[in-house]
Amino acid sequence: MKRYISLALLSILLLFLLKISVFADLVGKVMDSETGKPLDKVVLIDKNNNVIFNTTPNGIFRVKPDTSYHYLIKFFKQGYEIKSLLISSNDITDTLVVGLEPKLVNMPVITIGANLRNKFDEIQSEAYTIQRSEYQKSLGNTLAMTLKNQIGMAMSSMGPAPARPVFRGFGGNRITILNNGINVSDLSATSPDHSLTIDPLTIEKVELVRGPKILLYSLSTPGAAINSQNSYFTIPEKFCNRAIFFGESVNKGYSGMLQTKLPIDKFAFLGNVAYHNSQDIVVANKPLPNTYNKILDVNFIGLAKQEDFMTTFHYENYQNFYGIPGGFVGAHPKGVDIEIYKNVATLNPIFHFHKPWLDNISFFINRNYYHHIEKEKNNSIGAEFVYREYNLKSIFNHNQNELFDNGSYGFGYIYKDFKIGGYVFTPETILNNTYLFAYEEYQLLGFDFQTSLRTEYANFRPQERQTMNNKPQKRDFWAFSGSISILKELNNSISLGVNFSKTSRIPSIEELYSDGPHLAAYSYDIGNSTLKTESGIGTELFGFFKQNSFTFSLSSYFYNYDYYIIPRNTGKLNVQQILPIYRTEGVRATIYGLESQIEMNIFNYFVFKGNITYTLGTILETNTNLPSIPPLRSNLELKFRQNNFSTGLQLEISSKQDKLDDFEEGTDGYFISNIFVQKMIPIDNLLLSLNLSVDNIFDTIYRNHLSRIKSVFPEPGRNFKILIKFDY
Repeated sequence: MKRYISLALLSILLLFLLKISVFADLVGKVMDSETGKPLDKVVLIDKNNNVIFNTTPNGIFRVKPDTSYHYLIKFFKQGYEIKSLLISSNDITDTLVVGLEPKLVNMPVITIGANLRNKFDEIQSEAYTIQRSEYQKSLGNTLAMTLKNQIGMAMSSMGPAPARPVFRGFGGNRITILNNGINVSDLSATSPDHSLTIDPLTIEKVELVRGPKILLYSLSTPGAAINSQNSYFTIPEKFCNRAIFFGESVNKGYSGMLQTKLPIDKFAFLGNVAYHNSQDIVVANKPLPNTYNKILDVNFIGLAKQEDFMTTFHYENYQNFYGIPGGFVGAHPKGVDIEIYKNVATLNPIFHFHKPWLDNISFFINRNYYHHIEKEKNNSIGAEFVYREYNLKSIFNHNQNELFDNGSYGFGYIYKDFKIGGYVFTPETILNNTYLFAYEEYQLLGFDFQTSLRTEYANFRPQERQTMNNKPQKRDFWAFSGSISILKELNNSISLGVNFSKTSRIPSIEELYSDGPHLAAYSYDIGNSTLKTESGIGTELFGFFKQNSFTFSLSSYFYNYDYYIIPRNTGKLNVQQILPIYRTEGVRATIYGLESQIEMNIFNYFVFKGNITYTLGTILETNTNLPSIPPLRSNLELKFRQNNFSTGLQLEISSKQDKLDDFEEGTDGYFISNIFVQKMIPIDNLLLSLNLSVDNIFDTIYRNHLSRIKSVFPEPGRNFKILIKFDY
């Protein structure tokens, strides 16, 4: 019945009457979406790339459409994101307010000829970039919860706090998390009970970096680099502030953020404080004990900019306190409490040369301190992880020259001193990692190319200690990855492409040397100090179609690994702790699937958007299924929008997962409905953004296949959410 009610709501929205079209001038105002300041000299470009207007000093524009139905305008201003707006005839009776978003990362801009962007960038922006309004609409208490309904995405979890994004079935160390292009360093990729140390409230936009560009950040080509972005590293024109409040009912949670930017001539200073407090989450109409989550995140940024030089200094202090539920076999009776303390300092000077072969050089000097404590309810420490990490990185960027359109070269070094205590017997280990990378874009014989190479050398030096199952030994690894994408633009609407890649991944410290109970993860983990470098090859075919208000993309992918590293449930129990034993091993495997996304305007004011992703994984030696592969998933949305107001209905659909590894539990399919309302209100120099939503309207009981506790606890029930943002 709930499914039919949701479909009926969709039908009612689809049957809205079309307003009468009129021929009239289109009048509007362009503003800075952060400060509400009118923007002058914004260039308006039509669908034929002709300049049709430049905004006045008050940000006003007036144009006469060449059609009575849909009219495409691009808004372009240096230092701001390009915005494409498809305007219907009905909008012409109103004065439009257009908000341009400042470029969130004040890094060197690469320009390709006279084009605003190339076709690769257009496809990336349309299919794999989550813009500000979309991100705010989906905001959850973790980054993974916020992104889980995007194309290709799923979420692994072990309660509400320790959740991590999964892309096309790839998770853990195969997914790189970035913040403004810099790797986020923590232990979230190593165990399901470890939380990702990034604050979702401070993020404004997310890009899924794919294809050859991944090798700028990681060796693993099939996955994705999830780049979360914010406006920390921009110098505003005037003193400005931001305040955000977020609340949700399912955990009686509330969050807040205050941010101040102070420009002084060619300098700027930014202070940012965010706080989260959520209680035990409600599941099946009752609280799930010990699922609280508290976060305090403090940032300070200083910027200085001269004609050919810019530098930024960023310091972050991050604290997270959260619970892992218990009360079932393999878990503590009252669960486990986890504390994370992290501080990061980063210096990033950039030197500009404005030469075809060397536009700029960017240096990153970074220090990370991470301290992770897992406590039992009697306050004894069950596990403790501490590391200090130092990173040095240099990037050389160039613009268009005789051979290439643009590209980047670079090298870096990582030193990591990793220590473990409590009842975990992984040895103290020193890691040294050195890497080189290169990335290029160019055109040849009517085709667009992206190519990249990356190589890494790593040595692990574990401390000698007595272990029962996995004797540590020194290891040295050298790995190499490469990727090439080829794109052919058949006409203005259709583009077809292919990607070929060779991927590698060096095992992590935990995969090599773990040996002992991990109480918060409900497992006894045994690493494998004889692991080899993960290695495989892959290909992807993709197509992209865009005409007026209709966009469609389709991708199919196939990856063949001759050595794929996974932790597998052995089916055995450790007698002392009554914990299932997980052992790390390398297998031959294939991962393949397809994904598609569609977006179209319906009846002028309505936008329909949908995506579907299906991934399969096979262990070739035994012809059995890879563990932890998400089932077939689809997300549908119908949105009504007019000027600065939008509302809509979302449907999340998942099939059952019965393609399982040995000792893996299956999950049933589900169908849940969400609704949302968004409104942006400019008031003089104040910009107010309001987001209201209800997730899981009908309080459906369902289980996430990638949840470590799915056998005993389903996903959250009905959840009312509110987000209020002030920019002034």
